[in-house]
Amino acid sequence: MSESKTFGSILLVLALALVAVWGSTHGLNVMFNDTHSQHSSSNSVVPTNASTRSTIPTTPGQYNRSEVLIGGLKVHADLADTPKKQANGLMGRSQLNDSEGMLFVFSREQYLIFWTKNMSIPIDIVFVTSDMKIINIYKSVLPCANDPCKLYASSKPAKYALELSAGFCERHGVRTGDSISISTLGL
Repeated sequence: MSESKTFGSILLVLALALVAVWGSTHGLNVMFNDTHSQHSSSNSVVPTNASTRSTIPTTPGQYNRSEVLIGGLKVHADLADTPKKQANGLMGRSQLNDSEGMLFVFSREQYLIFWTKNMSIPIDIVFVTSDMKIINIYKSVLPCANDPCKLYASSKPAKYALELSAGFCERHGVRTGDSISISTLGL
């Protein structure tokens, strides 16, 4: 990648993070999505709508599920495959077992930024490309109660984000570069 493109990518991530923090008056898990094509010279930040949270399921069993094979283990992950479910994420959950998680599915690869505002449990955040390779792992991320919240960004465009119980990746030897597999259940 040329220095110009690298610098431009860094500036884009910083600008999007700044806009996301500025607009963070509501407890949202997913900060933004790039709504333009990956090759577009113009990227936009689309803040999620906090007013939709009251209609979003917050307990397991109200989501479609997927089975994710990661670190040699099967994890039953709730699918966050709509903007409303992605905005809510794991807020409202008081526990997450090693065999449970949440899989965020986006329509295409894009830079992703997550935070843990208004969550009550620590988690591991794993960003995954469309070819099922792990590109980033944030381990034992603590909940954020007060602004400004720390942001957790994918280093490259990602199609999936997987939230797991805190320490999962450490306990099961999950590393960047590893592959995962996903099979959809309950659809």
